[in-house]
Amino acid sequence: MRRWLTLAKPGDAVIFVIALALLVGLWLGLARGDRAWQVDIMRASGADFSVPAWTSQTLHIEGPLGETVIEIARGRARVVSSPCEQKICVLAGWLEHAGETAACLPNRVAISLVSADSRFDAVNF
Repeated sequence: MRRWLTLAKPGDAVIFVIALALLVGLWLGLARGDRAWQVDIMRASGADFSVPAWTSQTLHIEGPLGETVIEIARGRARVVSSPCEQKICVLAGWLEHAGETAACLPNRVAISLVSADSRFDAVNF
């Protein structure tokens, strides 16, 4: 470690700090998603619909296996319960940023948060 310090020049420290700042800036810019203004609900029956994300409501969506319960509150959405075995959609938790999606593939129900500038242009299953 001591040898590295003797080989480093003052300009190296400046470049290191600039590179670190750029990496942190990129991480913050890419990790942050836009706030959602709409929740898209997709069903196997093809009867897709949207709900404003700022509303507070609980939806009961029928699928081939039974009922999937979706909760929407304060710009967030989540799958509360579903008749599938693994419950991956429930374990996804609250979706908070545009472009995030939770899908119950066995029951053929999916929710996706949408804003004016989404990261994805389509979701298919």
